[in-house]
Amino acid sequence: MKIKKIYFFFIILLILTLPFKLISNENEDTLILKKQILDKFRKIPLKILNLKLCESVQSYRNYEELYNNEIITGEDVYIYYEIEGLYTIDYGDYLNYSISHDISIYTYNKKLIKTFKNCLNIEKNTEGIIVEFPIIQSMRLGDFPEGTYFLKITLYDKLKNQKAESRIKFKVITGDE
Repeated sequence: MKIKKIYFFFIILLILTLPFKLISNENEDTLILKKQILDKFRKIPLKILNLKLCESVQSYRNYEELYNNEIITGEDVYIYYEIEGLYTIDYGDYLNYSISHDISIYTYNKKLIKTFKNCLNIEKNTEGIIVEFPIIQSMRLGDFPEGTYFLKITLYDKLKNQKAESRIKFKVITGDE
């Protein structure tokens, strides 16, 4: 009777360990593929894509742009853009990225009015590879006097030691126009 229990125990043990061996082999393949994908992504230069000024933002590429980039005095807007070429460090169970950005406001004649240093600062861990990375930030641009301005985003990838810039023109108006 003891021998039957021992055989039964080994059969159960074999059945239980078989799927884990299969999973671990798939895990190796997945890790190799993950490394290959990360290597390709790391070669992409840092870029800012689709810089928009918006009335509202729901999610990735789901936003309502400001009409003619006109901001009514006293109002907030959402700044939306996407990052390409974000560098991540692989720590095995997770990936780490670290970014920040500055926002500078210029007159129409390109005279610097104000710079908001490090108004976005993100250091985060994630489990998956980041392909599409949107940034959304609310900002009160309607506090500037009426006129035409440029907003410049300077994005810093702290791990890649790279920066990218993008500009967008906007106009502050009174609510009467």
